[in-house]
Amino acid sequence: MEHVWTENKPLGQKWNTAWGLAKGRKMILGSDDFVNPVYLDACRASDASYIMPGSCGFYEHSTGKACVMRWDGSNTMLYGTGRVYDGDDPLWTPSRNRGLDQDSHCRIIARGHTAERLEVPGVCAVDVKTGVNLWGFGQVAHRASEVPRFLVLGHVAPSLVERLVR
Repeated sequence: MEHVWTENKPLGQKWNTAWGLAKGRKMILGSDDFVNPVYLDACRASDASYIMPGSCGFYEHSTGKACVMRWDGSNTMLYGTGRVYDGDDPLWTPSRNRGLDQDSHCRIIARGHTAERLEVPGVCAVDVKTGVNLWGFGQVAHRASEVPRFLVLGHVAPSLVERLVR
């Protein structure tokens, strides 16, 4: 593993830099996101060129609230974390600071790929909301189903969540 630091703005350029450094099959995963190990194994076993996690959990650390969104397989982008794509080309408009998930999704679809839904027991991916996210918990919770936090965080070590919020 290699640690590389780059400017945080514009975010599109930051993501393209990271994407270009990664080798092989790649997963889109922010620094405040976690994936279920079962989902990760299923992604590795799949031969799909573009994979969308069937579910994404959101956890708001300050309140302890949790919710889950499930993707129905449509072309609508609900969440961006946990997506897997087999491609080395830049996915983000370099000057973008917002709307990166939709931007990359549209670019992948425009290249002729179809997102395939992959679901596992529990949730596929988790986005921890810490108060500094571009999209806060309140902006996603109204489109999701509220659940007990253990359903969202069951595969995430508590110490990792605590590290994020320090």
